[in-house]
Amino acid sequence: MLSKECNTNVGVCFLDASDFRSAVTEVINKSGACKGMEEKVFNSVMEREAMQSTLFSDEFILPRAEVETGNIFLAAGISRKGVTVLEGDVKIILLILYPKEKRGDYLSLLAGLYRMISSKQFKGRLLSCEKEEDAKQQIVKGLQESDY
Repeated sequence: MLSKECNTNVGVCFLDASDFRSAVTEVINKSGACKGMEEKVFNSVMEREAMQSTLFSDEFILPRAEVETGNIFLAAGISRKGVTVLEGDVKIILLILYPKEKRGDYLSLLAGLYRMISSKQFKGRLLSCEKEEDAKQQIVKGLQESDY
């Protein structure tokens, strides 16, 4: 599960992009989660979003894709100005990449993320981070607090 190896399976970046497609590309490229598979992962994420949006609230979107890798990876993109998604803007993209054989762990992570992002305090702590490493630590802490 992610929480046991959280520091190696979480990537965080501050976003420059203002539209969703560009922001997802930026998260994938900056996270380093899928070197050599960036285009394939991007296409999987966009296909999944076309079937059903993963927009959680006016602040969060949780896109995800099944990938051919051994570990679950959570790549977070944080935007101070907002990223346009559908008819609104989000400030935080939490991209989950998971292998088929770890679907159970992925579902546990998803449940933990929903509990975590339901907290206004978590959102405030995350958006107030000045450094990517601090934001990563807030996500790790949030997952631990959500019993993931």
